[in-house]
Amino acid sequence: MKAPLRGAIIGFGKVAQQAHVTAWREATWATIVAVVDPLAAHRARAAAVLPRIRCYEQVETLFARETLDFVDIATPPHLHGKLAIECASMGFHVLCEKPLTLLTEELDAIEEIVMAGRVAVVPVHNWRHAPPLRQALRVVRRTAFGKVQMVDWQVLRNEPARDAGGPERGWRLNPTLAGGGIVVDHGWHAFYLVRGLIGEEPQAVTAILQGRQFPATQLEDTAHCLIRFPNATASVFLTWAAKERRVRGTIVGQGGTLVLDEDHLTLYRQGKTLERWHFPEPLSAGSQHPAWFAGTLSEFHTAIQHPGARAAHLREARACLSLLTATYRGQRSKFTNVVFSRGIRGSRYRG
Repeated sequence: MKAPLRGAIIGFGKVAQQAHVTAWREATWATIVAVVDPLAAHRARAAAVLPRIRCYEQVETLFARETLDFVDIATPPHLHGKLAIECASMGFHVLCEKPLTLLTEELDAIEEIVMAGRVAVVPVHNWRHAPPLRQALRVVRRTAFGKVQMVDWQVLRNEPARDAGGPERGWRLNPTLAGGGIVVDHGWHAFYLVRGLIGEEPQAVTAILQGRQFPATQLEDTAHCLIRFPNATASVFLTWAAKERRVRGTIVGQGGTLVLDEDHLTLYRQGKTLERWHFPEPLSAGSQHPAWFAGTLSEFHTAIQHPGARAAHLREARACLSLLTATYRGQRSKFTNVVFSRGIRGSRYRG
């Protein structure tokens, strides 16, 4: 048997502690040998939950002292692209929390390295591994469901998710660290989900962004995006300013309608209930979802083993980045249709 691949986690906040570590422990093909985090409290936590690993304050020390096959980047978003490029250039496979990058030129550089056949770079698109969404995708792919014509996706939150202690608590409300508001945080997930359900590339987006609850941050806490595809439309509503935590979705096909509400999925046709599924965990239960992350690890392993599987992850990330870019550029006039293309090159975005 081959020895497990050796990896390091860069950034040991709440998502790494509560989701990544749990899944990595079950991955027989890999082992985590090191953790990097500038906060002493996070390094202490890493040493407690992974007693055999070595902890470093800086990535430069990690690179100098460890022999690695891959890295798992779980830092705040503003560091993702730079770290992904640096690690991939050194020959490490890269698993990276979303968004993979907030800069088109960084994504171009990542794509160049990956297409040269050297490494896999896979963003953590874990929501597609949620059991209700996996079942929804299976139903959508049935011949009887027909072509998807419309998707309505709503994510309601009563506050941004918070990291685990330390001075960076609440980094999602820091424009420098987060790179944007709820569009970066939940919009990225919504963009790859609706793209996957519809099965087409988006063509244009119309957006209204608002600061309802945190105006002093200059970040949007509420967003409504209308996305046009060649043969379908998607409505995406996201907010941190709701009175409840809830996820709802409606998928309309030529041969039926799927309605998702937290832990229930129902298939209707001509007003009649055809099938109904109940899942043990609501979509809004917690923020870390370790079981969903296990599905992402499987994708990462496949991309490492099979270079032909790598391009799809970058196409998906590029579609998400293009939608993100167009959403923020279009919000200047509050409700302006913005057509985007692969050629868009942006700067860091502020909501």
